[in-house]
Amino acid sequence: MTLLSKTRRLTKRLLGPNSATLHDARGGRILLVIECILNQNARDRGAASCAAMNRELVSLCLDQNIGLLQIPCPEIRALGWERKRPAGNSLREALDTPEGRASCRKLARDMADRVEQYQAVGYEILGVVGGNEQSPGCAVHHVPAGDPHAPLSQESGLLMQALDETFILRGVDIPIVQLRDADASKLVSDLQWLKQTMTATGEDDKGDSES
Repeated sequence: MTLLSKTRRLTKRLLGPNSATLHDARGGRILLVIECILNQNARDRGAASCAAMNRELVSLCLDQNIGLLQIPCPEIRALGWERKRPAGNSLREALDTPEGRASCRKLARDMADRVEQYQAVGYEILGVVGGNEQSPGCAVHHVPAGDPHAPLSQESGLLMQALDETFILRGVDIPIVQLRDADASKLVSDLQWLKQTMTATGEDDKGDSES
């Protein structure tokens, strides 16, 4: 755990949502999730992997008492639901324009603002869940691979790149991870990593409350 993470955990203990200043049932932990994982209807034609949402992730968060903050779809925001683009252009090419990148940067700033607002009053932001490996806006590819705190490569989706850059500029230290629901075996691996992380932070919080 980094010094910054330890400082934020201490802040949560002193000022956070489980302190004596709030008398309700909130858990105080939040995960940012891209829109299409929570609403498959937002995906481009042919890309939905289930009828409604990723049941496994939602169930995991419910079991672990983790709230979800939905990140709006960068493709819909920049191009509209139809993803209108010139004939022959890929969706990545349509989004990778000055206007498309500006839209992603604006969305990244908006989400970073929300993260900082929650952190300022003691909530723990566990991470950002991005999408499949070929997603134009939300793919997640780290350098080096496998380190969720490492910088993102240019292969990553344009929104994830913008979020990564914004977090670095603001000193926000939260992991950006992938949820590859287009591949059943990779989905299992990604969910396992999330479960281990959620369980570990939950045990840390329990230890904090008992100390």
